[in-house]
Amino acid sequence: TQKHRHKLRQAFWEQALTQLRADGVTLYQNVSPGKDHWLSAGSGVSSCPFQMIFSRDEARVEIEIRRPEASENKWLYDRLIAEKAKIEAAFGAALDWRRMEDKKATKIIFAQSFDGYDHENWPAMIAWLSSHIRKLEAAFREPLARLNRQIRTQEEEGI
Repeated sequence: TQKHRHKLRQAFWEQALTQLRADGVTLYQNVSPGKDHWLSAGSGVSSCPFQMIFSRDEARVEIEIRRPEASENKWLYDRLIAEKAKIEAAFGAALDWRRMEDKKATKIIFAQSFDGYDHENWPAMIAWLSSHIRKLEAAFREPLARLNRQIRTQEEEGI
């Protein structure tokens, strides 16, 4: 069963990456398909990747903030959620903001229900992922770049 799931994911990501490249999405141009349920690409902030998720029940785009220190993750999340209205306006929809108090990481998610195990749904899932990962990247590009500059300044100052 596990090997079947891995083969299914590999086949899905192969199709998805081919379509993303055809759509001009450069975020994943140096990423290879794998057997995991996610594909990650850098956001410009260390340990804060853009992710696309493929599952049996849904497709999802997200930013996972998973730096080594929980306090850094919560700091980044708090700065981003302070710009929630602006970010969601740029994205074009409400996002699912998960600070996850009991965890080290935080996530900001947008998901759509699909039957991922039905190959007939893959073109629609891939089109959805392609569209929404571009929107997610565009909405977070400037806030993340600005916060990354603040992080680097603090690191240089030894804060």
